[in-house]
Amino acid sequence: MLTYSNGIIMSRSLTIGLLVLAVSFLCALGQEHVPDQKNTSASLYDVLVEELVEKLKSTQVDIRAGAAENLGYLRAYSAAEALAFCLKDKSAKVRREAALSLS
Repeated sequence: MLTYSNGIIMSRSLTIGLLVLAVSFLCALGQEHVPDQKNTSASLYDVLVEELVEKLKSTQVDIRAGAAENLGYLRAYSAAEALAFCLKDKSAKVRREAALSLS
């Protein structure tokens, strides 16, 4: 179970399912997302992958582990280098999720 800052408790599989559903829905719409006008040609998938890679740098173990796990579910091959770096993380949970995501 994951507890969010607003007090909502969700299972990991439900959280991942909702994330995948949202990405699938938005990609199906064919809409583009422009994050801070940095990259106007970035797809929603690319934006999500970038955000998850940034979360790999979090100070919280659960955030890093969740980001590594979700990058694996998304099959984010572009995040392989960041995930490989996580194999040296001090947390076994993060290392495990990174290894599973790379496999």
